This record gives sequence, C-alpha cells and structure tokens, in this order.
Amino acid sequence: MKSIDSLNVSILCGGQSSEHAISILSAQNVVGVLLGLGCAVEVVWIDQSGQWWRLISANIFVDTGVQAKEQLVLTPGGTSPWRTATTPSMVDVVFPLVHGETGEDGALQGLLDLLSLPYVGANVISSAIGMHKEMAKRVWRAAALPTCDWVTLSPTTRANYSYDSLASQWGDRLFVKPACQGSSVGVSCVTDAESFERALDLAFQYSDCVLVEPAIDGVEIECSVRGYGDELVASVPGELDVHHDFYSYDAKYNDKQGATAIVPARLNQQQQTAVQQLALAACRTLLVEGMAR
Repeated sequence: MKSIDSLNVSILCGGQSSEHAISILSAQNVVGVLLGLGCAVEVVWIDQSGQWWRLISANIFVDTGVQAKEQLVLTPGGTSPWRTATTPSMVDVVFPLVHGETGEDGALQGLLDLLSLPYVGANVISSAIGMHKEMAKRVWRAAALPTCDWVTLSPTTRANYSYDSLASQWGDRLFVKPACQGSSVGVSCVTDAESFERALDLAFQYSDCVLVEPAIDGVEIECSVRGYGDELVASVPGELDVHHDFYSYDAKYNDKQGATAIVPARLNQQQQTAVQQLALAACRTLLVEGMAR
C-alpha cells in the first residue's frame, strides 16, 4: 500500500448541478490539505455543459479557482482513466467533490466503478438512496429510525394537496423541498397558502418529486461519520445556531453571519451518545461507507 505522500489523487469538482460553485469551494479546501500532506494532486473540473478539464496547477486553483486548463477525454479500459491530447493521467484514487445531481446521486460513482478507479465516499447504491430524500426517509422509517413525517408531490398529484389541509395536520409552518438537491437549494419555509404555491413552483423547477414536511422546533445538530464496514466512527456532535428563519442556502453561503457553529454541541452526555448512535444507524441502514454527515 502506498503512503499518503506518494499517492496520485484526482479531485473531481464542478459539475452541472445548481451547486457547481459550492463544489469548487469544497475542492479548494480539500486540495489545500492534500498538498500540505505531500500528495500529487490533479484537479479535474467538470464545466456546466458536462465537459471535463484538467487544471494546469493545483496550487493556483487553491488560491484563485479555475484558471488555465486542458480538455480531457475519458479512456475506459486503457492504462489511464482519462487523458489530454498529449498526456495521460496517473490516478491512484479519486476524491469526488461534485455536489448535487450527477455528483452525489450515484451517477459519478457508477462511472468511476466502470473505470475501475477507487474513490473516496459512498458507493452507487448508498449515494443514490441517500441523495433522494423520499427514498432515504422510506428506508429509515422501515428500519424504525425516527423520521419526520412527509408527503410527496409530483406535477400530476400537486392539485391533491393544499396548504390548509396540510397545515391542519401539522401546524402553520411547513417546509417544501425538492427531493434530490443539496445545500438547501429550492427549499422554502411557508406559513400561508400563497407562499405554499410559490414554494411548490420553485421546488418543481429542480425536481419532479417534491416533499412537504412539518416544521420542527428544535436545535440544528450535525454529526459526521467516517470509516468502513463494522468500523464506522461518529464524531462529536456540533450545533448550528442559525440566524435566519431556517438554515437556507443564503444562511449557509451568502451571509457570513448566517449561522454560528458551536463545537461540541450543547448536549449532555446522554444526548450526545444518542445523536452519535442515530448517525451510525442512519449510515448503516443506507450502507454508507467512507464519510457522511
């Protein structure tokens, strides 16, 4: 096995989803760490039309983002998974950091499997189920894990649900969200019929499957999980003190004061253990390995 400072690591970032810009920020952070560990790092940027490019310098990418680049061609079955017109890429492991659709939903993972490339993170089935909110909730509920109530709407069933009928069951505050987006893209918190319809219009721009859920008055707790097989390990939980109506895209990325991270979370030992056990159970139920949050 190679030592970490001798690995050829290929970072995949960008992509065609609404989270393209966030993917690049994630990649800049990871590339900076890997360069500090002595890894040979190649940055592969997927543009918003789906074309693949190798960036000339990983160091420049960390500081300034996407700059000089060479177009890549995939070469499955060859000695190299992809190459420019003149130079093949030598890849020991891929770190996929493409967010959202085609990056975290199993599509990219399936491609890497076809290219016989080892990669960081969840496999095809875990990625596909985990990225689809309704399917993940179905699996967790079948496993008797605590899961917020929901209804699922499609363009053809939308008319069957009204704000008033759902609010009468769950209360005035409801969340509307597309099934397969991350970073709170397309998510709305609504309190009346007019905002409910606007929220559905927005969510259906991103997916033909939209979830409506009751709002939960609680504390935003995060817990990461890493490892493989029977050796999954849960982190110390963190807490987010959100300064917006909810932890929206703007609160996450556009407002530097949108939320305050509190680590460790303000939990007693019993609560902390319960959070960690739930995080581990959620990952094991979806067959997640590598890393999750």
